[in-house]
Amino acid sequence: MHRLISVTVLLAVLVGAAASARAQSPTLQAARQRADALSSAGNLPEAEAWAKKALDLAQQELGAAGLGTAISLNTLAHVYATEGRAAQAEPLYRRAVSIYFQTFGTFGAGPNTSAAATAAASHAGLGDLYYREGRYAEAMNNLRAAASIYERQAGASATSGATESGRLRQAHELFVHYADAAQHASASPYIGSVGREQAFAAVQWAQASATAAAVAHMAVRFAAGNDRLAAMVRERQDIQNEMDALNQRLEHSAGLSPAQRDVAGYAADRQRAAALQKEADKADNELILAFPRYSELANPLPLHIADAQALLAPDEALLAYVVGQDETVGVAVTPQRYEAHVIARGAAPLAGAVKMLRAALEIDSPSALPPFPSGTAFALYRDIVAPFAGAFTDAKRLIVVTDGPLDSLPFAVLLTEPPAKETIAAPAELRSAPWLAKRYAVSVLPSISALQSLRKFASASRAPDPFIGFGDPLLDDHPKARQRGVMVASVYRGGSVDVAALRELPSLPETAAELAAEARLFKASSGSVLLREAATVTAVKRADLASRRIVAFATHGLVAGDMGNGEPGLVLTPPANPSPDDDGLLKASEIAQLRLNADLVILSACNTAAPDGTPGAEGFSGLSKAFLYAGARSLLVSQWSVESDSTVALMTGMAAHLEEKGVGRAEALRRAELALMDDKDHPQFAHPLFWAPFVVVGEGG
Repeated sequence: MHRLISVTVLLAVLVGAAASARAQSPTLQAARQRADALSSAGNLPEAEAWAKKALDLAQQELGAAGLGTAISLNTLAHVYATEGRAAQAEPLYRRAVSIYFQTFGTFGAGPNTSAAATAAASHAGLGDLYYREGRYAEAMNNLRAAASIYERQAGASATSGATESGRLRQAHELFVHYADAAQHASASPYIGSVGREQAFAAVQWAQASATAAAVAHMAVRFAAGNDRLAAMVRERQDIQNEMDALNQRLEHSAGLSPAQRDVAGYAADRQRAAALQKEADKADNELILAFPRYSELANPLPLHIADAQALLAPDEALLAYVVGQDETVGVAVTPQRYEAHVIARGAAPLAGAVKMLRAALEIDSPSALPPFPSGTAFALYRDIVAPFAGAFTDAKRLIVVTDGPLDSLPFAVLLTEPPAKETIAAPAELRSAPWLAKRYAVSVLPSISALQSLRKFASASRAPDPFIGFGDPLLDDHPKARQRGVMVASVYRGGSVDVAALRELPSLPETAAELAAEARLFKASSGSVLLREAATVTAVKRADLASRRIVAFATHGLVAGDMGNGEPGLVLTPPANPSPDDDGLLKASEIAQLRLNADLVILSACNTAAPDGTPGAEGFSGLSKAFLYAGARSLLVSQWSVESDSTVALMTGMAAHLEEKGVGRAEALRRAELALMDDKDHPQFAHPLFWAPFVVVGEGG
């Protein structure tokens, strides 16, 4: 069943509870909040009583045409809709829309964001009602009206920072519903291509993320055309990043009581935010004159279907998903075809299936390999890939844009044919299985628009030198050290890195040979590999990374803590005298400050595709986002803890294939995977936990 969008959530996205409650008595606010809470808890009879009370109070205090009355109308309408009483909900939603029009005269043009959010909630409610009744064209139009408010909010900024991406992500479910309704409506001969284009656009709005913004920011610097403009763009983007971080701190502080708040720190943050805004305004004015297309490129709008098709090679297919609570909308694009489908599997069942699959790819000992859940791998292929397979029968390269639980799905290990058994374990069974990797070279993008950013604006690197690598950090090999399961939380103490804990990690001497082999294959000069004492955070920061087309790290990768306590990072040699600038861990925030001009960054370490650790973080938001922002066109990152010997074989194999004419990054990885799978000297390598941990993020061609 298509679940109703929460009116409360939609209101909070743009304006927050405080803004939407202005000029309303505490009694009215309490009644509405009580109705919302009871409705969310499923106690609909009591929710209805409180919603009616809130509406009566609103009309008494604010009048029949007050904006606060429109909010209360939405609250009661949402309760009715949840109860299945569409005939009673519809006129309330319509009346709320009418109040907005009476106040501002035209949809979405009013200066009051609280009113705009109220109108969005009203249209979203109507859209859901019509969807449930099969009135898809009317549902599409109303959901489009609601979505346009969030689109305007994102498009109003010259630089798409975390604030704009965050607003769009909060409205994610709305965009999923909109894409769903538009796709259903496209079956009508009167809607047709209009519905398809709207569904495609809604999918792209739903994919808004900080990682996608990082790709756009990287690409616009390369599109600037000269070093001076690129430096101006980078300065403006760095200002925006600091503003976003400050805004998050200020919002957190504003929610604290005076006793809890750091008054001096809060005042300093407000003063710094004001100064940054002045710097941003000045930079924007300079960029408007020097680089008129800056705003357009830094904050790209959704692509039309034909534009996306024009970006694809004849043997490529783009497969993109947005995952809602109750359904998933997917689109497939090739140079000749476009298909979209609504998949009747939402976030929870997909997360359960992906978790079951991933459980077979995380082990404590290579001598105790878990059986692979072949039934689950095929079921996922059947549900989320097979519906589109007819669109890309001639494709050899598959570009995937994931969302929600699909962010952690290794597409290469899906099975394209029904298995004879629900689990397989023997090397011969694993080797002969119909893996998706045998059909397609797979790469991942954070958004559909990233394809344009990478292919139109971020041309191939012209860096003069081929390669630089860092690895084999000098560690103590403490006897109690464990290579697997390391979390950043375990090396942070009071907000600082515990250098002693870093030193206790096991050494990785085999990474020296791995990097040396890559340097030879890429024909790098002597001194291009920095190991042990030379592999430090300071060395990375001082290196001329912008002159290298490929940058590689072979070391331990640490993921962020579950609640954001600490950053993801790469372990390098801890210095004898640690400092805030070099404590042995190259953190994501430091990576984002690097200046790269790389076609490929290789992160030969555990879990380097992991998110940044903040609650609800999107996929690839940790090290991946940082390196993309720093200037990497593509990354090779791992999705789980990797085994060292197989990783060395994969990395050197991929490097060798990259030197073959006409072989792209994703195809080079695929060939290395198939070779490892068929390694007769190491039959255990046929298990996908050895050959499938890495994925190409970004430009895979």
